[in-house]
Amino acid sequence: ERKLRPLVRSPRATAVVSAVLAGLGLVLVGLALAAPDRLVTDVTLGIPFIPLVGESRLLTPIGVGGLGLLALAAVVTAPRWWPVLRRADLLGALLVAVALGALVLTFAGSDPEREVVGPLGLVLLPLGALALGALAIWHRRARHPLIPRGVVHGRGLRAQLVSLLVGAALVAVVVDVPLLARLTLTQDETRAALVLVRFLLAVPVGALLGGLATRRLGDGPVAAVGLALAGVGMVAMSRWGVHSLADAVPTTVVLVVVGLGMGLAIAPVNDAALADAPPSGHGVASSLVVVARMVGMVVGLALLTSLGLSRYYEAVRHLPNPLDTDALIGAGVVQVQTVLLGGAVAALLGAAVSLTLGTARRPREQTTAA
Repeated sequence: ERKLRPLVRSPRATAVVSAVLAGLGLVLVGLALAAPDRLVTDVTLGIPFIPLVGESRLLTPIGVGGLGLLALAAVVTAPRWWPVLRRADLLGALLVAVALGALVLTFAGSDPEREVVGPLGLVLLPLGALALGALAIWHRRARHPLIPRGVVHGRGLRAQLVSLLVGAALVAVVVDVPLLARLTLTQDETRAALVLVRFLLAVPVGALLGGLATRRLGDGPVAAVGLALAGVGMVAMSRWGVHSLADAVPTTVVLVVVGLGMGLAIAPVNDAALADAPPSGHGVASSLVVVARMVGMVVGLALLTSLGLSRYYEAVRHLPNPLDTDALIGAGVVQVQTVLLGGAVAALLGAAVSLTLGTARRPREQTTAA
């Protein structure tokens, strides 16, 4: 097997040369994209900014030069990244991207004024299902699959599902509580965002308590109780109206309960994911919990926002005076309530699945090492 030979023999020299080339390339590409007026309008200095084709800022002498330096830096460092890239499961990554992209675009590409799932979904959903099926087949045959075999199975698979549902519930709170504040409390974006601080401060406290409780009670009970608390709190949130955020005490109580509940689920879900994974796969298993939560946030945001906007337009259609500002704010509140209720459903489903994580407790030294 032929191996790539480094253009520069010394590793230190290779690092210096690649850093210089990459730095210069980034500077030139940045200048090409920024196109400062003082340079572009100069008779002499503006020549490198004249587009070679069309009006693209990158397809200029300075842009092409920057891209060329970046490409040269990639060639110089190829002996380091090419062997890793060859072992990477690019086909598996592509199939995951197609499946997730199809699911997100199904809801994001619909017209919420008329529908939750548009005609495009009739094509995208089957495409996503085919991509998932192909990924399952490819995962068995690939020499180096995207997710190493044996890392996700048993309780680990259920832990990933719980993390996915937690992401959907989390994004509902993070996005729509500030939105409700903007609609009903203040037009100041910073003040509206600060309403969420009470929730955000409670999450790490809940995570610490969840880690301590997991040692005594096991994964399933702690995660289930936490997500049940979060789900009940979000049901209360879904009933918030125009004047609810003005009542600081009950609002704080609900936000703190939801934050503590979601925090309680973090440690037991990670522990369950690590429990059935081989020691060599602990890093991958732990990172997949985070990936599942992020995927849940992306998919949940697309789905719940589509549902919320559908309810909003339905409420607007029934308004006697569509130009009434207060009535439009009320319709916006309906949208927020719908999204928060959807997040509550996700949290309660997560609590139900968490019960299957079991009550087995890992030895203290193993938990600490994980």
